[in-house]
Amino acid sequence: MTRSTDQTNPANLAVDDNAPTVDPENTDFGFYYAAFRQAGDAERTINVRVVPFIMPSTRIIPAPSQYYTVFETPTDDEGTSTYIVIHGKAPVDRSRVKALLGLDDTRCWSEEDCDFKPTWAERFGQDRKRMTENWSGLRGVEQEDAVISLSMGPIFDRSKEHLVPADRAVVRVRQRLLEAARAVEQGGDPVGVGVDLSDVGAPDVNVAQDSNWRTIVPHHGIPTTTGQTVRELLKLAS
Repeated sequence: MTRSTDQTNPANLAVDDNAPTVDPENTDFGFYYAAFRQAGDAERTINVRVVPFIMPSTRIIPAPSQYYTVFETPTDDEGTSTYIVIHGKAPVDRSRVKALLGLDDTRCWSEEDCDFKPTWAERFGQDRKRMTENWSGLRGVEQEDAVISLSMGPIFDRSKEHLVPADRAVVRVRQRLLEAARAVEQGGDPVGVGVDLSDVGAPDVNVAQDSNWRTIVPHHGIPTTTGQTVRELLKLAS
């Protein structure tokens, strides 16, 4: 199976490396998390894909020709509403995006109620035969994300989870949310209040291994920012 070549697909990775090293970095709006993937010249350059997490529930995900700003907004203790805003170099084709996300199948989702319908009762609509072409057996990025989340149940017992290195961003989300809750409890403002977000970016670029990836998103770091190079971070993760 090869990576997607669709320029509008947020799952379109610049390089074929499905095991990135992840480095989160706190910012005044929440944090950035950078994923490092081996580029063509593994000794000199590395691909860095940076996703900002804007408190309390927003990400900007880069695709080659578009950006997906995703709002994961809690509606109650067991439900979340997802809103996606897309912009980029070309006009957005709504029907194409729905197909790309797997939301063009009315058995899964419809604009009448905007509810995600698959459940464990029908194995979330997974097609095992399609797994020879698509590892998940599902149709689209949003289907995959929703199924992964829903398969854990309404409220997951985190004492039973098994985090891996790629989950560093998940851990950082929890830390920042707890910090924000404590700040409010003490009469202060949560992280991100009053921050100008107009220059928050989500670059996906190749950089020299001897560079500091933070220089490509220089405007929102906080004083704890480190000076480690990409090469040093990769060595620590190995």
